[in-house]
Amino acid sequence: MRGGPRRWSIAVAVCVALCALAAAQPTLPETVDAFDAVYRPWLEKHRASQAVLAVSYRGRLVLARGYGGAAPETRMHIGSLSKAITAACVATLIQGGKLDFSTTLDQVLAGYFRDYGEPRDARIRTITIEQLLIHRGGFGTPTNRDPFSRSLDDQLKYRQRSAITMAGTLQGIMRVELGSAPGEIHRYANAGYHTLGTIIEIVSGQTYSRYCADSVLAPAGIRGAGLSATNFLRGASGGWVLSGPEYLGFYKLFEPGNDTVLSAATKTWMFAADGKWIDEPRGTFYSLGVFIRPTKEGRFVMAHTGGYTATSNEGPAHYPYGAVVTRNENGLTWFAAHVPLLSSEARRELGAELRRAAAAVKDWPATDQFPAFGLK
Repeated sequence: MRGGPRRWSIAVAVCVALCALAAAQPTLPETVDAFDAVYRPWLEKHRASQAVLAVSYRGRLVLARGYGGAAPETRMHIGSLSKAITAACVATLIQGGKLDFSTTLDQVLAGYFRDYGEPRDARIRTITIEQLLIHRGGFGTPTNRDPFSRSLDDQLKYRQRSAITMAGTLQGIMRVELGSAPGEIHRYANAGYHTLGTIIEIVSGQTYSRYCADSVLAPAGIRGAGLSATNFLRGASGGWVLSGPEYLGFYKLFEPGNDTVLSAATKTWMFAADGKWIDEPRGTFYSLGVFIRPTKEGRFVMAHTGGYTATSNEGPAHYPYGAVVTRNENGLTWFAAHVPLLSSEARRELGAELRRAAAAVKDWPATDQFPAFGLK
């Protein structure tokens, strides 16, 4: 048979590789403890000093753990996972008739422009709320993706941290030249979400943190949450601290049929992919503060990561951290946060390990731990 020996040699090599891989990965429990069984050694391998892990399944909190001195209820920095909170707050203003997805900055920031000056790039006036939500406002360039950080650093050179406001930091963002026309391309930029945070303050008449706490977090049973004492300046784009159970309690607001905060119309917009794709193959789109990947079965996987590298001049109190949330198409959601922020390779490894744990579980707990943490 032509090629027979070669095919056999390849098959043997693959078998040996798979056997070696199986030997390197011990069998996981068929219970939710499989998540702890992969997370704990990952933390040890990468020398994380503190971490939390929480898992929910079909609306029930089934696991909550703390590591390195952290308790399950320890509030951790969540970085860009904050964007989903900001987006949900904007959605409540839209549902209340105070904004629309098509509202432009020319309309909602007219008073701001009178008080703080005209934007440098006239196209900024045409940016819509929808474009800010899906990172298509035009902010950033391939070499400078985050005008927000530059503006914040400029503010810190001349002002005390306690004197810096969201509206003041927005000034620096409004003075940039857009890297692309609004709506043209997806370019992830914190500047867009900081702009949304300022809009929330202007439209609601409240501080960003107070409005979000009252309109989005409190209905999920989350009380006393707020922005980080050290990272509050990143506010709407990355400033919240929440525990694992709290963040998963917030994430339940996105579940189908849960109209506690987000209406059916909002979710119809949220899960409509047209105009929101982030890549040419159209595998993933960005919507309402989360990355969404449609599955062949017509369901959706939702995910986001967050982190801080402590490279700016925001002060010695800052430290690097990382966080991730993933909701699978079957209603399984996990949240993990850790100190410090680890490499991209380490984070990809964590994702693979958590997926391996999910595949191992055969017996999901019937009890719900959300009430034990005061959550709905």
